[in-house]
Parts: sequence; C-alpha cells; structure tokens
Amino acid sequence: MKRSIIFTAFSCALLASSCKSTNTNNIFATLDPSSAQYKKELIRHFLDNGTANLTFNFEGLTNIAGKDYMKVDISGGGIQAQSLILVNNWNKLEGIKRTKGVSYHGAELKHLQLDIDNTNGEPTFVYRDLAKIID
Repeated sequence: MKRSIIFTAFSCALLASSCKSTNTNNIFATLDPSSAQYKKELIRHFLDNGTANLTFNFEGLTNIAGKDYMKVDISGGGIQAQSLILVNNWNKLEGIKRTKGVSYHGAELKHLQLDIDNTNGEPTFVYRDLAKIID
C-alpha cells in the first residue's frame, strides 16, 4: 500500500531565527528514528498537526543496503525529529548527489514532498519533490 502525503515546510524570519525546538513528544526523544514506532508517530504528527510550522533541514546522505537515503532534521511545532528519506529520484537534488551532500549540510528543503511506502509492513519515507534548497 502506498500513500502520498505532501509535506510542506513554510519558513519565516521568526521561525528561521528559532530553529531549535523543544520536544514535547517522548517518542522522538527516546526512540531510534529508524524504528517503526518512531516513523508511525512522525506520520501521526504530520497528519494531526500538518507541516506548516515545521522546517526540514538536510543533514547528510547515507547508503543502506545499496539504497541512497537523505538524513533530514525536522523541527518546529514542539518536535525535534529526524528521518531517513529514500531517494530514488534525484530531481532537484542533483547538486546534493554531485557533492555527496557535503556542501549542503543544514540547508532547508523548502516544500519537501514525500510518499510513504508501506510495502514491507513498515513505513518508509520516499522523496518525491521539493520547491528549492535554501543554503
């Protein structure tokens, strides 16, 4: 089963100046971001609260079992979370791919769009698109 959810991150000067967020959700503070429970809680948070008050920042690339993933920090709205996002489509991420992410650490992924793939019974965030990368 594959569900599509558009994750849009809006930013403003106030949000940009207060990037650090305090976790009000114990799951994000204590569990590993790769755990199914963590990912399901992150999805629940997105669905319940939307993403308008969240900022998505690129933190690096990693390869797991031959697949490329972006490490992304998610902050705002009372959470500080991380996610691994599978990248099958490098559209608008060509610079990140070319530099292996080195010069993009901390860059904002504006209007990030993801799919959620539950094919293996555990959610996987999959990159779909974004508006732009803000360094």
